[in-house]
Amino acid sequence: KTDTTITLSGSAYTDFTMPSGLVLWHDAQEITGKSDGDTVTSWADESGNGWTLSEA
Repeated sequence: KTDTTITLSGSAYTDFTMPSGLVLWHDAQEITGKSDGDTVTSWADESGNGWTLSEA
């Protein structure tokens, strides 16, 4: 197993319209019960297509 850290930054984009053909959509604001630095083991797909990310 290789640990990978991805750090994202920026301001919140609040005027979102789902584009046609969107396959998956992961919104970090929807991850609950975590503190800064905690491991995320599952990230739900907000597109409705069921592409939830999970730690293997």
